[in-house]
Amino acid sequence: MSKIFPTVAVAMALLLAPPIQAQTIIVDGLFDDWQERKPIHADPTGDAGSDHETIDFGRLWIAHDADALYIRLELGREVGLQENGTGVYLDVDTNDDGAADISWDFSARKGSESLRTLGLAVAPTVTSDEFEIVISRAALGTAPKFSFSSGRKAGQGDRLPDKGSVVYNLNNALPPAQPIALGKQDPNHLRFLSYNTNNRLFEELRRAPYGRILAAVQPDVVVLQEIRSHTSQATIDYLAPLLPENETWYHERVGGEASVVLSPFPILQTHPLGDSGAFLLDTRERYGKPLVLIALSMPCCGNHKPRQKEVEQIQAFIQGVQKGDGPFSVPAQSPILLIGDANLVGPRSQQAALIAGPDWDGSPMIDLVPRHTHRPLTFTWFGRDYLPGRLDYAIYSDSVMTAGNHYVLFTPHMPAATRERHGLREDDVLVATDHLPLVADFEWGPSDTEAQAEADDSQAGVASRP
Repeated sequence: MSKIFPTVAVAMALLLAPPIQAQTIIVDGLFDDWQERKPIHADPTGDAGSDHETIDFGRLWIAHDADALYIRLELGREVGLQENGTGVYLDVDTNDDGAADISWDFSARKGSESLRTLGLAVAPTVTSDEFEIVISRAALGTAPKFSFSSGRKAGQGDRLPDKGSVVYNLNNALPPAQPIALGKQDPNHLRFLSYNTNNRLFEELRRAPYGRILAAVQPDVVVLQEIRSHTSQATIDYLAPLLPENETWYHERVGGEASVVLSPFPILQTHPLGDSGAFLLDTRERYGKPLVLIALSMPCCGNHKPRQKEVEQIQAFIQGVQKGDGPFSVPAQSPILLIGDANLVGPRSQQAALIAGPDWDGSPMIDLVPRHTHRPLTFTWFGRDYLPGRLDYAIYSDSVMTAGNHYVLFTPHMPAATRERHGLREDDVLVATDHLPLVADFEWGPSDTEAQAEADDSQAGVASRP
């Protein structure tokens, strides 16, 4: 089999390496779990050539476990890995040595095998100057060799490595990620299920998988996106047999992308926020204060400017609520939760602005970043045309809320015994829709870090935060 990118002259042989630290790598685009690992290679800076200013490779890290190989790669400048013209190319050596023979073009979004065959995923989904890449061990074979190129033609762009080989050892695998139980850590926590149905909820072939997922997750509040063809009343009528019995379910639909919230708490007000929408839930009887719930369903794909406008609209709404001049009138320190399909696939600044909030104390809000229950992965969208990505978010005001259990449900990676115990099937999330269920539990009250900060302020004689 010939290479897709034959100009990549040098491959990375996996032979010997420094000892591997036994630390699980979470593919979340945060990189903090790589800090104890040494780079396997450092490419010289400034060697990309004057005719190609997109990418100048820097340091490279590699790790692996029984399921996958993990790569951290510096690109020298902020890029969108799958945007047109980015040009990052991964190749696996094609020498006749028993190694796997695969290649992938991130910009063109194609390669010698399908995404699902390769088990390929990347984080972050927004622009960045470095990325984490995961590839299935099954797709790689026993002795894979990697190289990277930023230009398709000879002499164009940068290559990693420039010459020779970079050494790595496939022994000493990292420990597997600890499984996450599906239940609550505390029965008093309030469980949210966010699910983008892609307007497929009412298709008959999907009803049974949705029913099994709802039964396994047991949500208290359901936040659905893209219910474009049906009313909220039709939605609750359709889902009522699948939801907990003896519960009064309130429901509303709002926003350009038709977000529907199903809640055991009265929905006092709604407010459109472009494609997204805000809901005011009357949780006062149970928790003391109402909840400001923003169901995210922002513009998708390459619609970066409309998405930026919506990010600013959401920020202005939050600030208005906190100042008392927003469309919702709530007591100070009322919890604020943004949850749903954020579609953050463009500039990293949009992600940062959404997380910036601000919280009631003026600090940024917390991006929860749930991972899969049985793998160290965080993608929430699993389609076929693009790399799996983290599109769905849970962002909350940790000065007044504490997160409990949280996860992304991806049934193909769950052990058969676990699926059977929860009444799930291997392909349930694949049949339901192209997004994955995001589950997050919360209780009212500051997180441990916020509580400690308030205690420290009090001991120091400092006035408590507003």
